[in-house]
Amino acid sequence: MKLRHLFVFHATVSLVFGIACILTPTPLAQPSTSPPIVKTCTVEGCGVTLTVTLSGAVPDDYVLGAVTPDGEKMSVHCVNGSGQYADDHFDRISYPVCEQGRVTFVRFSPDEVTITVSWDGEKVSQSFKPVYESEYPNGPECLPECRIGQVTLIIPDK
Repeated sequence: MKLRHLFVFHATVSLVFGIACILTPTPLAQPSTSPPIVKTCTVEGCGVTLTVTLSGAVPDDYVLGAVTPDGEKMSVHCVNGSGQYADDHFDRISYPVCEQGRVTFVRFSPDEVTITVSWDGEKVSQSFKPVYESEYPNGPECLPECRIGQVTLIIPDK
């Protein structure tokens, strides 16, 4: 009696494994005629940036400031697209860079930020929740991942 149960058990297990092997496709090994693909990454670097583009009646001489909800502050004085930088400006971990019609904050990626532009006794402010996109300058499977954010502040006409 026990031998018969043992036989039925082994037959059932063999049947289950046999069906599993039939239902699980196994790729056929084919001889490779092409060389293996080797992933090569370059060494281009980047960082996290937030670019504030100014639109509308953009003054030639202005101060642009950024303040986060936790109190982190940065500002830069821009004249005709060039920055008026302190001696230690680029030695800092994060810093803004003036360009024609925009300011780029390097290694600065707040989830929320208030941008203020001041000029000739005038001022305009706006709060933003920037959306960041990832870019991979060394290829899609290579580091670093660069998080790039952009917002636009409109300077109204007088």
